[in-house]
Amino acid sequence: MEEFNTIKTTDGKINKFIGRLPEDLELNIYKEYFEVEYDVHMINKALGTEKSHNFNIADIRPLIPIILAKPKLVAYLNKNNHVFKIVYHDHFITKKENFVNLTNEDSFALSWLMYLYH
Repeated sequence: MEEFNTIKTTDGKINKFIGRLPEDLELNIYKEYFEVEYDVHMINKALGTEKSHNFNIADIRPLIPIILAKPKLVAYLNKNNHVFKIVYHDHFITKKENFVNLTNEDSFALSWLMYLYH
């Protein structure tokens, strides 16, 4: 798989090992451990901007549909990000309305920022 050729390691041993695995096993490892890595990086970048620190959803809001469209990403964030887990549960499981004058996705984005930076 081409994606594994771009993984940087200190000694290159992992690339040699992965290259000897059956393709379906490579794909499974990629999907379980690396598929969400880029998205998580983009989310962290958006959450860390000055706009986000000032409760402006402009940087995180475009990522919300991407997050919601990827069940593995949602599962990863629920497992590894306590704030995401709370806000996601409120907005998409219990359907709690935090900001009634905003769309659910805007409310989700703003709630995430409020939990992080308020």
